[in-house]
Amino acid sequence: MIKYIKAWYRTKFVEVDVITHLEELGRGERFPKDESSGICWEIRDFVSCVRHFPTWDEFSGNLVYPVPSPHKWEGPKRAFNITGNLWEGPYGEARRRLCLHIASEMRKENSND
Repeated sequence: MIKYIKAWYRTKFVEVDVITHLEELGRGERFPKDESSGICWEIRDFVSCVRHFPTWDEFSGNLVYPVPSPHKWEGPKRAFNITGNLWEGPYGEARRRLCLHIASEMRKENSND
């Protein structure tokens, strides 16, 4: 079953399915509601996110902070906490790739329903 959320689109919130929202975030076609919040908060669904983190090739190994730091000397939690806009730069690019991965996995699940 596809879940729908309210997402910011240009100048207003619109009803959009989560998979499409994640794909558009991943491609940079949509902006997050809050640039300092992560993916789970963006789609308001921690369980759907977390179950797909470990299958992502870049997974940090941390279910709470799945996006790895772009710096080898810094862990994923610290990277999350010190990065202002989580959706820009190398760290943001990795976050967008994770969005695409989650969307792809969710599409597979929905095609089996």
